Formats: sequence, structure tokens, C-alpha cells
Amino acid sequence: MVDGSTNVPDSPNPPQPARDEARRWVARARDDLAVAVIITNSGAGVSWAACFHAQQAAEKAIKALLVLYGIDFPKTHALTALAMLLPLEAQGALNSDALAELTPWAVAGRYPEDIADPDLATTNRLAAVASSIIELAPASLSSTQPQPPAPTNRASNYLAIPNLASGADRRRRRESPVADERPSDRHTQA
Repeated sequence: MVDGSTNVPDSPNPPQPARDEARRWVARARDDLAVAVIITNSGAGVSWAACFHAQQAAEKAIKALLVLYGIDFPKTHALTALAMLLPLEAQGALNSDALAELTPWAVAGRYPEDIADPDLATTNRLAAVASSIIELAPASLSSTQPQPPAPTNRASNYLAIPNLASGADRRRRRESPVADERPSDRHTQA
């Protein structure tokens, strides 16, 4: 839960280079979101591509928060796994169901046999989720001390469910490597 305090336990004051790097991650996240919105508004019928860019936007925003907190992360598109690396206070602003819905669009969503094309409502919802995640980072970047993002009611409360994992899940995460959440490995050359 977010308690409104300005200190995150066990989180150092990030040096300026880390803040600059986190800002670059956020800028790329915003670019991906802009592409998702352009595709959605174009009416071109490639909503799968908008969902791909929404996933990429969310992934880069989470990675920006990880950089800000000084947390190393693996090369993965698994949004829930990345979010679980954040301090518990920061996890409270994210919804694992929303992250799980976005994750497949990083890889499998680009191939027609893996996921059905999304409808406009799904595409808009995923873009709204990505936008909400992006908005978590700027508040943290403007302060001198990393702060947990406040829970949000954007995207119809789609993100405001606290705690991505139980204590047992967090222990398992520490004990095993993070793997991509892919339905198959047949398209790894993408």
C-alpha cells in the first residue's frame, strides 16, 4: 500500500545519471504510446500493432521505475515479473491482471496464429492501461527521493488493485530466474 510518505525503505536517493536514464525510458514509453494512439485513430485495421506498442509503452515505463529505484532487471517482456521487482510500495499502484493482459502483445500478439485480433474496445483499454503506467513515473522523477507511485483510478480502476504478489510469490521470484511469458518459442527470431 502507498502510505503517502516520502521515503521508500531501502531505496537510495538516485544519482542524477539514474534520473536522466529513467527520463529516457519514459520518453520512449511515451513514443510507443503515441504510436499506439496514432494506429488506433487511423482506422487502418491493425489494432494488433496498437496493442504491441501499448505493451511496449507499459514495459518501458516499468523499466523507468526500476532504473529510478536502482534495481537491475532482466531482458524480458513479462510485465508482471518486472513489476514484482519494484518495492512493494510501488507495486501497489499496478494491477497484475492488466499487466498479464498486456504481456502477450510483446511477442505472441505479432503473429496471427497466437492471439486473435483485438477489437477497438480492447485496444483502447490497453492503451489506457499503458498511459496510466507511464503517468506513474513522472511523479517519481520530479522528486529528490524515489517515491512509490500513488494508486490511480484511471482506466476504470483497472490499475488500482494493490499487491501484485503474495509473500510466497515474492519468495519464489527471488529463488528462480525471470522468464518471458510466451505461449511458445516458435517465433523467437522476431
